[in-house]
Amino acid sequence: MNDSVKDKNRLASKESKEMNSLRAQNLFLSRRLSALESSASWQLSQEIHSLIQVVFPEGSRRWSWYVAFIHSLQKMVNSFDRVVSRKTDIHGMMTGFVDVSEIKEKPLITIIMPVYNTKEKFLDAAVQSVLAQTYRRWELIIIDDNSSYWKTLRYLKAIESNKQIRIIKNEITKGIAGAQNVGIRHAKGEFVTFLDHDDELSMHALAEVAYCIQEKKPDLIYSDEEYINTYGGRVGAYRKFGYSPDLLMAQNYFNHLTVIRRELLKNIGGLRSGFEGSQDHDMLLRVTELIDEVKIVHIPKILYRWRQHRGSFSTKSRTKKVAYDSAIKAVNEALKRRKIDGYAVVDPKTHYYRVIRKITVTPKVTIIIPFRNKLNLLKSCLESILKKTTYKNIEILCIDNRSNEYGIEEYFASVQEKYPFVEHIKYSGSFNFSKINNWAVQQAKGEYIVFLNNDTEVISSQWIEEMLQQAIRPDVAFVGAMLLYPNNTVQHAGVVLGLGGAAGHIFTGLKPLRTYFHLGYIIRDVSAVTGACMMIRKSTFDTLGGFDPKLAVAFNDVEVCIRALKSGYRNIYTPYAQLYHYESASRGYEDTPQKKERHDSEVKRLLDLHADYISKGDPHIH
Repeated sequence: MNDSVKDKNRLASKESKEMNSLRAQNLFLSRRLSALESSASWQLSQEIHSLIQVVFPEGSRRWSWYVAFIHSLQKMVNSFDRVVSRKTDIHGMMTGFVDVSEIKEKPLITIIMPVYNTKEKFLDAAVQSVLAQTYRRWELIIIDDNSSYWKTLRYLKAIESNKQIRIIKNEITKGIAGAQNVGIRHAKGEFVTFLDHDDELSMHALAEVAYCIQEKKPDLIYSDEEYINTYGGRVGAYRKFGYSPDLLMAQNYFNHLTVIRRELLKNIGGLRSGFEGSQDHDMLLRVTELIDEVKIVHIPKILYRWRQHRGSFSTKSRTKKVAYDSAIKAVNEALKRRKIDGYAVVDPKTHYYRVIRKITVTPKVTIIIPFRNKLNLLKSCLESILKKTTYKNIEILCIDNRSNEYGIEEYFASVQEKYPFVEHIKYSGSFNFSKINNWAVQQAKGEYIVFLNNDTEVISSQWIEEMLQQAIRPDVAFVGAMLLYPNNTVQHAGVVLGLGGAAGHIFTGLKPLRTYFHLGYIIRDVSAVTGACMMIRKSTFDTLGGFDPKLAVAFNDVEVCIRALKSGYRNIYTPYAQLYHYESASRGYEDTPQKKERHDSEVKRLLDLHADYISKGDPHIH
């Protein structure tokens, strides 16, 4: 009889907890709906809807036109989604969250939230977002960092009876880093995450994290985030990318939501004081040094809602000098720990961080420029190098592929009188980009090779130094430059695998400073770079086996970059080496049946070689 009563009590307790969770979720969703309905965008959409009903009365001929237009637009959007976001269904970001029943392992997740004189409505929204989680095995540790505001204290008193919430009172104010360290010391969860006292978790955040822990056994997880206003309405979002050590140096793109194995946080001693405004960035730089890259996992869904309001750091990051100073200090210390001879500065154009690596040697660099006729194009390219390039230890091999244009011999004779390091070398075979460049590398005396199109012109005088900074790194294979169209929009800022069916350039046609989160103006990992301007160590190129001769025109650059990735190298894009590129000026576009047939065969060749890699989706784009 007693056992029966105990079973009934346990069942009642379980049902009570589930009911409380459902109530919290209902309250959470009600507040989200209220915020949406009160937003300016919602009210505007209602006005637009009313206008549509007037202009396109339902059942009329104009209504059928309108419906047909919407269907066509939807098809176009779906097509775009398949190309740009193959890995992640965009609609699924809103509806395709993991089912809690799929989570068999039940890791305890600790949420640490420092509180200091927080407005009650923001604090309640943060707490309610935790209570509304569909995954229930969590603990919330609230560190009251010696608050004095009576409404904050009243609210904390009201929730202290919840057994999943622990409130720890600091007798003296310790600041964010100190308060978070108190939380880490008291954490019982195998994994720890952080929630700011005025932000919110998405309802499925912890379920996604728990499922990721179960399936991928990570040490660190980070997700996408959105920005919300005072009323909870969405004002923006950051769709993030796979792990890039260089990008993490430039900006704390992990940010929210980040979940870390508790033992790792203890190993690094938690967060450090003296990095105010960038203490999280410093922590991430230190902890990622202890983690195998395959254990750093990105969940490409919005799991965190970062509130922007007066006094919020998210609205004042450009004006807080202390945060910039702290970030520069954190990056410089990371460089020192990693034994990298260099230093960090704030880029005045992007307000992100640029690492400048010191070049202590000046190895010979061979610049290879294949060409056939079009002397005026070659002159512009070659003379821009000779007039603007500050790096002195170079040789330039101009590889002449069957030119028959008048004046070429005379031009080189005049150039070589002043610049004896410029060579005019004839290649008699039929045009094959891969074969020509592979052959030219064997003629090169340089330790580093630059493959350069003849339809380019140098913009930045230190372009060689900027590329060499990256190419001298032992883990780097190819380095690409920022290439611009004559109207100063992006022609190349990295290559995305799978774009257009095989590979394509990202940010094409945009101003560099108008690219997504300024990524066109940040040194970062990329899957591939264009052969129009790429640098590599000669010995590495030889080890990789050079360009694939079966790719005569297109995708030879992408293919060898993928081989470099498979061999354990990185490929790096730097925006600080800048050139103009008059795209396809030398060989034209794929605009004849023969060219299209050859192009299609080269796409097939690329996919036959690397479909396994390309099908996974490019980790450096969302």
